[in-house]
Amino acid sequence: MADIFISYSRRDKEFVRTLHQALSQSQRDTWVDWEDIPVTAEWWKEIEAGIEGADTFIFVISPDSVASKICYQEVEHAAKLNKRLFPIVRREGFAIERVHEALQKHNWLFFREEDDFDYAFETLIKAVDTDLDHVRTHTRLLVKAIEWDDGGRNDGLLLRGGGLAAAEQWLKESDGKAPQPTEQHKNYITKSRQAENAIRRTKLMVGVGAGVMGVMLAIATTTGIRAQQQIETTRSEISALRQEKADLETETNRAIRNLRLAEAKQQQAVDAANQANQDLQAAVERETEAQEKAKAAQTLAAQAQQTQQQAETAAAEAERKQQAAETAAAEAQQSNVQSRPPTKKRWKT
Repeated sequence: MADIFISYSRRDKEFVRTLHQALSQSQRDTWVDWEDIPVTAEWWKEIEAGIEGADTFIFVISPDSVASKICYQEVEHAAKLNKRLFPIVRREGFAIERVHEALQKHNWLFFREEDDFDYAFETLIKAVDTDLDHVRTHTRLLVKAIEWDDGGRNDGLLLRGGGLAAAEQWLKESDGKAPQPTEQHKNYITKSRQAENAIRRTKLMVGVGAGVMGVMLAIATTTGIRAQQQIETTRSEISALRQEKADLETETNRAIRNLRLAEAKQQQAVDAANQANQDLQAAVERETEAQEKAKAAQTLAAQAQQTQQQAETAAAEAERKQQAAETAAAEAQQSNVQSRPPTKKRWKT
């Protein structure tokens, strides 16, 4: 943290160098932005942090600084934080109404070309050193409050013990002093006290709990032997239960194995039954085929028998006809013999 933050226009840079050198020789740590760089979010965060960490805010008044948007924003941030403001006039030629209203409320110190620099600087140092402890505490607590806000209001960043008591005392004694505490100061200190009270209540509860534990310990000591016996009995019971559990697990495993064997045998029986059904079906099909063949054979046999009977009938008919023919032939021959004339016998001489 710095003692002093200087806000100025780049047109007054040489004067600010002189002022900065004089402050350094007076053992005052000064925050000055010397770089003429474009405005960025990171750069502005550094500016804000410089203002927040400084005990005093000096604004170098000139036509250029009064017209500067950046300078106006720096004054605005300092005023919001209730920083102690010291306006010093370097160059005139500006409209008073254009000066930030927070600067208009303060006495101005003149550091113009025609003014006595040493006299004005001595007046500035005396003003800076007024209520310095109050101002430094203002800065220190403000920085802590901002860190607490930026850190998600973590309880670990709150004040504790003597630091909290000192902050509460500073807050009481700040009436009528400048700069006044901000709402951030008040809220930070209030939340710190609430957290401290919560811790005390917790400690009290822990103490009561410790007393209760003491009574319970005495009771436990009185009944220790009985409890030990009970423990031993319980251990024996647990051991027996464990053995029983092991036996049950063994029986269960055996039953599971038997069940699996039975399932396997059942599956084999199902497979055998399926195979038997298949064989039976095949046998039925073969029997059906044999029956069909037998019927065909019977049909053929009947046909053969009929053919045989027909052949026998034909043979008998043929034999009858043959016998008739033979009879007819015999009769014809007999008839022929009877009708032939007698043959004359010739005699040998």
